[in-house]
Amino acid sequence: MSHQKIKIKINNVKDTMGQQVGAINDDRSLQPQGLHRDKIRQALNKFKRGQELTEIRILRTDQGTVSGYFDNVEALVDQAALYDGKYNTFMTLNQVKSELLDRSPNKLTIHAKQTTSDADIAKIKNILIDVDSMRPTGVSATNKEKAEAKKLAENIKPYLKEHGFPEPFEADSGNGYHLILPVDLENTPENVQLLKKFLEVLSFRFSTNTAEVDRTTYNPARITKLYGTVACKGDNTEERPHRRSELLYAPEQIVAATVEQIKAVADSLPEVCQQIPKANGTKWNIPELIEKHGLDLAFEKKLNGKHTIYVLGTCPWNSEHTNAAAYIIQFDNGAVAAGCHHNSCIGEDWQSLKKQLGESTVMEGLSENPSADKEPAKQSDVILELLSDCTLLHGDDGEEYASVEIDNKLYVYKLKTTKFKQFMLKRYYEAKKTAPGSEAVNQALEILAMKANFSDDEIEINRRVGMSEVGKYYYDLHHDSRYVQMTSTGCSIVTNTDVYFFQPKNMGRQVEPDFSAQPEDLSDLIGKHFRIKNDQDVILFASYLVSCLIPGIPHPILILFGEKGSSKSTSMRMLKKIVDPARQDVLAMPSANSDLAVVLTNHYMPCFDNLTYLSVDKSNMLCMAATGGSISKRTLYTDCDETILEIKRCVVLNGINIVANQPDLLDRSITMELSRISVDERLPEDVIWNTFNADLPKIMGAIFNTLSAAITRRQNLQLEKVGRMADFSYWGYAIAEAMGKSGQEFLDAYLDNQNRVNEEALASNPVATAVIALMRGNFKWISSVARLLYKLEMVAGDEQINTHQKIWPADANVLSKRLKEIKSNLEEIGIQYEIRHAGDYKKIIITNVKNEETGQTIEDDPKKTMTNTPLSGFGTTEALSTEAIDINTLLD
Repeated sequence: MSHQKIKIKINNVKDTMGQQVGAINDDRSLQPQGLHRDKIRQALNKFKRGQELTEIRILRTDQGTVSGYFDNVEALVDQAALYDGKYNTFMTLNQVKSELLDRSPNKLTIHAKQTTSDADIAKIKNILIDVDSMRPTGVSATNKEKAEAKKLAENIKPYLKEHGFPEPFEADSGNGYHLILPVDLENTPENVQLLKKFLEVLSFRFSTNTAEVDRTTYNPARITKLYGTVACKGDNTEERPHRRSELLYAPEQIVAATVEQIKAVADSLPEVCQQIPKANGTKWNIPELIEKHGLDLAFEKKLNGKHTIYVLGTCPWNSEHTNAAAYIIQFDNGAVAAGCHHNSCIGEDWQSLKKQLGESTVMEGLSENPSADKEPAKQSDVILELLSDCTLLHGDDGEEYASVEIDNKLYVYKLKTTKFKQFMLKRYYEAKKTAPGSEAVNQALEILAMKANFSDDEIEINRRVGMSEVGKYYYDLHHDSRYVQMTSTGCSIVTNTDVYFFQPKNMGRQVEPDFSAQPEDLSDLIGKHFRIKNDQDVILFASYLVSCLIPGIPHPILILFGEKGSSKSTSMRMLKKIVDPARQDVLAMPSANSDLAVVLTNHYMPCFDNLTYLSVDKSNMLCMAATGGSISKRTLYTDCDETILEIKRCVVLNGINIVANQPDLLDRSITMELSRISVDERLPEDVIWNTFNADLPKIMGAIFNTLSAAITRRQNLQLEKVGRMADFSYWGYAIAEAMGKSGQEFLDAYLDNQNRVNEEALASNPVATAVIALMRGNFKWISSVARLLYKLEMVAGDEQINTHQKIWPADANVLSKRLKEIKSNLEEIGIQYEIRHAGDYKKIIITNVKNEETGQTIEDDPKKTMTNTPLSGFGTTEALSTEAIDINTLLD
């Protein structure tokens, strides 16, 4: 009877959507003022994947457990908001089987008899790393206790990154912090046990006496806080307040951790020593041992509620490890284990610790002969031991590298360089107070190079800029291992990155950026220091400047030109100081191509000053540097080994005129003409640089903020028309929008600049100039390639075109090649050609589409040769354009 009354009561209570809810929802006094529905909605949209089925569960209410299953986010938000602030609201962490929706579809039901079990989980999609403070049960955390949980969570994040894990979700649970790792695992007993062991390792490594990692959150049906709702644990007091939970961070790209990554951590628990510690059966007194040898005890804690872990603030094997990574464990049977979490201390254990402290191993009943003579270690072996903390890598450039962590900062050295040898000598001298022999150093280097070459993965080695797989952009400031990290959410300075940076000898330090400078400030800052003549080119220059910080994409070659006194060299130095400061800022063009290859390899932005001429070979190499390529050269002192130099750089050239003359190079370039400085505007050098250096932090801050704002705009951007460098076109459009300008304004400026560059390419090419003159006023020319060459030579004479230069073709075959080089440039101005095989000769058809209505067709007999059919009847282009001309007469 009572059951029947309850049922009637439930059916009579409706919310605004007409859905069935518990009677408690009708009590509006339970709803807090100003519900944070948006926070709940945002958290669900970021954390839950698609329309994934989720159970909402509210425990210990006046009407028992309240539960419902939702594949509609808005319905979930509306229902959950009715309980917010009164009870703790939870959601399932993993993907629930779709058939469970029938239990309570998109509504909450009171006195729920069924909730999600482990068997109801379709797939394990997340690992919850729940970090909570040590406090009395049933109460909220104080601010101090919560701060301890946050500190522990922050310690876990770099550990996960070091082991290759993707970025986790980060959340404030109200009383602690959550790190949620995306995974993609089948719901099997084996995987559940793997996750259990994984959390045990994290608890072992990071839990302290003030905060701990919950080891019980491994089960598939685990529920967690519905982020955006209030955590209502205990009474809401000033010291222990109720707080609203919140999803703090969601990775832009959700990447699942692999089974191999999880297993690598799960298998890293220290081995348990099964021996009785002392011959007489008594236990080691670890606290006494710590005190006797003055070990730095940070704190002690319990492992699995029975074993004791003594955490050492300073590692006994390596005093540089001062982050409580070392430990001694005493198990309940008296056995002892010891170690350090740092990779460089792998292999260190209880036995090596006793030897380090001078404690005898005889007391454990082990055989030992202290008086036995041991062969002294070779110097090369000592060097290798001293460098055991180095991570050996083989780079994508074919070189061997070593990365080493010093004072929690990562440094990358190329092995076969003077700098790394000095690092080796420093380590050896600090340990032995003497110098090793050169042969020992060389032997050690060879061993290290071998290990690097046979390491597991090829690593991308970056210079100045880099990007992680998850879409984070980095800029190397080159001091104190500090980097600017740029994401779509903003910029910050970090000391560790997801990528590896190599710092060449010539690389200089960048100033500390002023992040208060906004993208809108960039144009004014550039206009203040760069004298760009064409106003339309300012937005193009600004976009180019920001795009130089984007790794991996082809970058156009920037050509600065202008008359004497237009500050070309000073502008180039300023540009270099913004993008890639170096000890040697501007460079002379090397005479040898091999030297140019080395310069391009070692400089992210090589700047070549005061050029007058570029050879074809150097033009081709610069083309490769713009769009990316490889240069092979014989390795020094070897017969058949080759060194591959990978280059993709931001190249800058300057000269009085546009120094590039090869169409392919000009096609990849943007040109900027600089204005001459008038007499009354000239300033002393120190005044110019003091003003620029004062603005440099703002310039850098504005550039970094602009790139951050452009990242989102670049996504899903579609353009109908782009310039020669497509990636630059897309990024430039997004960058201009980020600066508060019009993206189309940038695109118009770039395409106009390309047209001017194309005109320059045609004007600097004698064959192109002759073809243009030939087709002036005409619609179509038809002849053999040999007859065309003869006619072009006649036109060149009339037009005063110099044919006594290397580029002018000597025969018809070379003419075909020269025409191919300028084909795209001619097409830009409406001149097209086609060469066909016609038996024993090549027939060419040239069309000037701009003259289709007003021009005429000139058809020369393709079979006639230059010797037996002179073209004296129309020796000038003016004759070709005469309307009354008789073509047959000319051909005769």
